[in-house]
Amino acid sequence: MALSLLLHLLGLFLVVERLSIAAQTANISLGSSLTASQGSFAWQSPFGTFAFGFRRIVDQDLFLLAIWYDKIPDKTIVWYANGDNPAPKGSKLELTADGQLTLTGHRSQEIWKPQSVLSGRVAYAAMLDTGNFVLANNNGDYLWQSFKELKDTVLPTQVLEIGEKLNSRQTANNFSQGSFQLQLKSDGRLVLYPIGLPTEVAYQPYYQSNTSDAVDEMNSGYQLSFNESGYLNVVRRNGDIDKLINKTLLPIRDYYYRATLDSDGLFTQYAHPKSSKNGSWTSWSPVWSIPDNICFEANGDLGSGPCGYNSYCRLNANRRPICECLPGFSSLDPNNKLSGSNE
Repeated sequence: MALSLLLHLLGLFLVVERLSIAAQTANISLGSSLTASQGSFAWQSPFGTFAFGFRRIVDQDLFLLAIWYDKIPDKTIVWYANGDNPAPKGSKLELTADGQLTLTGHRSQEIWKPQSVLSGRVAYAAMLDTGNFVLANNNGDYLWQSFKELKDTVLPTQVLEIGEKLNSRQTANNFSQGSFQLQLKSDGRLVLYPIGLPTEVAYQPYYQSNTSDAVDEMNSGYQLSFNESGYLNVVRRNGDIDKLINKTLLPIRDYYYRATLDSDGLFTQYAHPKSSKNGSWTSWSPVWSIPDNICFEANGDLGSGPCGYNSYCRLNANRRPICECLPGFSSLDPNNKLSGSNE
């Protein structure tokens, strides 16, 4: 009797285990599609942490193809495909029968497709609970992944290699490319710098990590790692780790984390509780950011500083830049205080 009960329980355990594994690796099959509309269906990660689909841009009938945190009320976007070319209502994302992922408008014009897909046949797509959307072959090898087509945000488990960049967006609700970049340079420095648009000419850095060694290359950085516990580190080639944040974080089992190159030029790590408290949700809170004083540190000989030309910068209580026009000038874009001003 005891043996029979044990075998029965073992059988139930194996069934549950198979179901759990299947849930964690739920795939999006070839021929699947999504259509841009308000409240449209999205592809969720196995535990529902993230979703991949269309998000309507505030005050416009245009849509971003995006990834967002799906278990919190504000559905925070952490990746987007077509920030410079929003899609009209009715646009379609399709994973075709031959493994192509394409976003087309309602007249079938191409709006976006993934960059640098590795050679091989795509067998399926998947939205992972790390926040990574992938195209994979039958062996599970990633032929393309959103983690390697970088935008403005990195997530725990994500790694930036030498030469890879984050780009800020224009404003909180304008996902076109902004005026700031973060890059891990070939000499091992993590660098923040303003750029000139549309040329992307890089100006003098306003932050750089002390992780370069011209004498001993093995003592230079080669990765920016956002580890599973929520800590951001520059990893040196000899294995040494330089922590960007030297404080104890709240446990990742209770909090979501992201690090974003914000539109104002600060690279900021944020935390958000995974559950509500007494029925109320709190918003994302900053736990760390660089640089300490962007108004002072982003005023090089070239470029316009954090506030654009003919404007001046001061910090608020949270070390965020507040931009004001010089006397006799008015803002070039009232919706973007970082855009500078003219007479």
